[in-house]
Amino acid sequence: MDILNEFIFNFPSITSYFESHGIVIIEISCGGSDIPSNLHELIDSFPKRDLVKIELDNGDLTSFDNNGSFSSNVEFESIEAYLDNIDPTDEFKIIVTIEKGIDDYKFSIYNFESFLSNLSSKSSLEILSIFSEILKDKTHLIFELYDSDFFIYTRSLIFKAADASEITPTESNRLEKIKSCKENSNFKNSNIDLIPDDFHFLANYGNNPFCSMFQKFKCMLSLVYISNSSSIDNNEFSVQIFDQRLHEDKYQLDKDAIENDELFKIYDWVYTDGNPTDKVIIARNVMSLHCKYSKIKDIDAKTFDSIKSNFSIYQRKDVEKYIDLKNKLTDYIIEESNKVSNTVLDLFGRLKNNVFIFLTYFLTLFLTNSIFDPSSETVFTQDAIFLTQIALLISFAYLIVSWVEVKYKVSEIERGYESLKKNYDNLLDSEDKKQIFSNDNKFKKSKWRLY
Repeated sequence: MDILNEFIFNFPSITSYFESHGIVIIEISCGGSDIPSNLHELIDSFPKRDLVKIELDNGDLTSFDNNGSFSSNVEFESIEAYLDNIDPTDEFKIIVTIEKGIDDYKFSIYNFESFLSNLSSKSSLEILSIFSEILKDKTHLIFELYDSDFFIYTRSLIFKAADASEITPTESNRLEKIKSCKENSNFKNSNIDLIPDDFHFLANYGNNPFCSMFQKFKCMLSLVYISNSSSIDNNEFSVQIFDQRLHEDKYQLDKDAIENDELFKIYDWVYTDGNPTDKVIIARNVMSLHCKYSKIKDIDAKTFDSIKSNFSIYQRKDVEKYIDLKNKLTDYIIEESNKVSNTVLDLFGRLKNNVFIFLTYFLTLFLTNSIFDPSSETVFTQDAIFLTQIALLISFAYLIVSWVEVKYKVSEIERGYESLKKNYDNLLDSEDKKQIFSNDNKFKKSKWRLY
């Protein structure tokens, strides 16, 4: 489906053709009789995401585009009316301009060879800026080729024929990964929003003109995001890694080859699973030691193996700390639950003692009256009843004070318990907290007896 060639085919010849990532410019010289009458239909066949504008100049300039805009120095209501009145003997200079747009993550390439030629003429930094511009704030981009069946794709870039089957990109979390990379490294050319995944081939076939270019960009960006600091200035790429020691390298981006897949493996390992901050710190530590007598870009597989081994040791230490923390928290929860239980039991003990004192009081009163005044018809005299009422009031007041005291102690223990839980919000995730604190079941079980 070569839209552009079908368009050009309607003219005898073209004077020049230029295509970049953002625009196509075609110049045509022809007579009035060579201008096709269906010119409007021809430009309507282009994708609606692209603005196609045609200027016809025979001394009087006339222009129109596929958005319905029409202007002319000669009075005509439409382009069709203008074309119907062209003098066949007039000589025309025609300029066709296509301003490329992006819609539904799709981007047009009309002449693949011209596009590549223009791209290859630029510096590495300019090419990176171009890809960053067209990929900005996007998870992926599909380059639709209208004159080629060339096919390759990376995790976020797809080059395919416009009429070929759709392909789903694999890097759906591209924007989150860019954010993570920027949080864990200092790339001074922060206007370049690209990651190594953009240039990592998932399908790569023979005669791929992007092969060397993408490999260099992939490894360079991997180095950017596993280093502490990096920058590109006047095409000089500078990278610093410092931990045990400072190591700085400088490369000429257009001259020096940076094509070491170990760099991408380290980057991919750091930013794929787990905590990238912990991983990248260990990677920098190991790399700064391994690169004592060599350039960072030349690290070998042994360096990556050493990084993974060091991280495994770090994880084991982390697990030991976690288990120790969990045991301490479990002991604390048991201790606090026991405090609540003991406080509640203390209240029950006071209640029991209170009942015992009353039983002793009544028994003593009964025996005293029976022994010393056996003729008395009643055990409880008026004085005895008065003293009993006073004792009951004192006892009731004592129970209320005891209840308030126990409630206060339990609430203080509960406040301390909740405060402890909050202190571990940043150290434990919700599942860990739920498991360690047993969803507060033990604490609640000890407290329910109070009510």
